[in-house]
Amino acid sequence: MYFQNGESKLCIVRNSKIGELHKIHKSYTIDDKIADGTERISEIIKAILIDVADNFKISHTQAHIILSIDENGISQKSLKEKLALDISTLSKSIKNLKQKRLISIEKKEKSKMIYLTKEGGKAKKSIIDKISKVVKNVTYNLSYQEKVSVYKFIYKFIEHSLAEKVISYQRMCSTCKFFRYEQNSLYCLFLRKKLRPQDLMINCPDYISHN
Repeated sequence: MYFQNGESKLCIVRNSKIGELHKIHKSYTIDDKIADGTERISEIIKAILIDVADNFKISHTQAHIILSIDENGISQKSLKEKLALDISTLSKSIKNLKQKRLISIEKKEKSKMIYLTKEGGKAKKSIIDKISKVVKNVTYNLSYQEKVSVYKFIYKFIEHSLAEKVISYQRMCSTCKFFRYEQNSLYCLFLRKKLRPQDLMINCPDYISHN
């Protein structure tokens, strides 16, 4: 009789917990799942940066710096804004990368321009190749329209983060001097043509700020 009562109580506890889990599951919206997903994506990127950093004997932060430098270089000020790093951390990282001959520095007027060396370019290519491989493996079986939908979400996500001042540095169409949005149409004055949502750029080489 004691065993049966204990078993009955255990069943009540289990059913209660299952009920609570069902409530949590029902309240877990698609927006919550997207938020979780974006967090996991950031973890994947971080893991790739750490892997490449280990190969080149640099820190995760230094690998992120290398990834942020394009072929035309970047000013130290813009790099600070792009990565949201304090000046002390950035200066130490730049010094270390220069000592390892992964970057070079040129003084231009009042700013310092940072460029990738040949070895730095190899490090960046290694990072991009690993990220591209993950993305292509995921998008391989997606239709073109599905890929466009994914890109539209990414663009909107970054655009909103910029508007909310979560990030400050960007080179995207919506804040470019050449971009126009009129009568429900997107237009680029530089290219002199209408744009589709999938034509919008997140990191445009021809970007000029409105300011």
